[in-house]
Amino acid sequence: MKNKLRFILPRLIVLTAIAGLATLIIGTIFKLLLFGTILFGIGSFAAARMRRRDRQAFKMDRAPVYPNVHRH
Repeated sequence: MKNKLRFILPRLIVLTAIAGLATLIIGTIFKLLLFGTILFGIGSFAAARMRRRDRQAFKMDRAPVYPNVHRH
């Protein structure tokens, strides 16, 4: 039994360390993807609002166009 423990324990410790490192790396990648997605969403929302504001300002500068009405 003692020999089995000496044989298994180092491998188990290495396996645990590798699993912990893999979990850390996968968690970091997931957090970066989540952060990037949130930033992209905020940027898209801000760009859409700015585009809408520009369109509204452009419409306010122009007079409405009526068909069949000619200026003299």
